[in-house]
Amino acid sequence: LRGRIEQLEPVPCEGVVAQALSQPADAVRLAVRWCAVGGWIAIPGAERPPMPGPVDGVREEASLRYEVPLSGIRRTLWLGRRQHSA
Repeated sequence: LRGRIEQLEPVPCEGVVAQALSQPADAVRLAVRWCAVGGWIAIPGAERPPMPGPVDGVREEASLRYEVPLSGIRRTLWLGRRQHSA
């Protein structure tokens, strides 16, 4: 581990997975710093999908449902796309 997300200098990239950070809207706001304009932010969720609501600079793209292979556990994935500099 390199440290806490809010304490590290961000290196923007094309895809960010915001997992186990905080409430969905807060997770997206933290992930925006790490996501390049046009890049994707993903939030994995349990059977009920994470719903971050509106976050400046991020457009919701999809909320997907799937089953984990072999176990059949139902999971979700929220996807947003970075629109502009926040």
